[in-house]
Amino acid sequence: MIALCMGLALASTEADIPQAADLPAAVDSDEESAGTRHANLGHRIQADGLGAAVGLAEEWVAGGDGGILASRVTARGAIAGRYLLSASLPFATYRVPTGRTTGLGNLRLDGYRRIQRGDVVHLIGAQVHLPLGRSYTWTNDARSIWPGGGVSAVYQGRRVGEAFDLLFRGALGLYGTGGFAPYPDTYLQGSVAAGIDADLDEQFGITAETALTFWDTSPWEGSAWLRVDPRAVEGLRARMGVLLPFGTWMGLSPSDKPAGVREITATLDISLAL
Repeated sequence: MIALCMGLALASTEADIPQAADLPAAVDSDEESAGTRHANLGHRIQADGLGAAVGLAEEWVAGGDGGILASRVTARGAIAGRYLLSASLPFATYRVPTGRTTGLGNLRLDGYRRIQRGDVVHLIGAQVHLPLGRSYTWTNDARSIWPGGGVSAVYQGRRVGEAFDLLFRGALGLYGTGGFAPYPDTYLQGSVAAGIDADLDEQFGITAETALTFWDTSPWEGSAWLRVDPRAVEGLRARMGVLLPFGTWMGLSPSDKPAGVREITATLDISLAL
């Protein structure tokens, strides 16, 4: 009888122990793929998902001080599920005293170590700009088109949530130019940016961002995009949005123009996650 009772107790205990098939699978934090795999995310904040993508973005600075069209080609990829690399090159069409001209901007190269811990994705790395063209104009980033080069140390984070993701980016770098006014010979640039990224449904979503940067041609700005991922083409994403240069409107840019609402930037981009 004693042996029978001990056997029944042991069987009951074993039944209460979770079996291997019932346990949740372990998550390799470096392999988790939360985040966008596409070529673009915000204006300062960059895509942080694993995988490869290519994209084409258009920025049109419209208004009395505008008339600049900047096209940007971007390619990005991942190595060993832990390192993100990207290259981006702008091409500008802009006004000069004799009419309009075109030219290349500065090649941008990014390299990051990607780390995911729970619901937070971290990017730690650097961003480098190399002068390729002689386009003496700018849009909303001092380093993008005007000839010059330099390097920034970058940290970026994304907290993944149920309703939306919180985004953050901070960078500090040193840059040099030809010293043609209004640009200095060399300048230290620091920036912070924050934003949200949210899905509205299976196909539509929104991204919004605000950024403070100094020294820069756009010291304070806000931007927002509406995106669509059409079901008909897997991996395709199209976005349209607007960037509002609040700092420029307040007279904080290096331009000698007075304060006032004189320009806005319309944006359109398309990318394909491979």
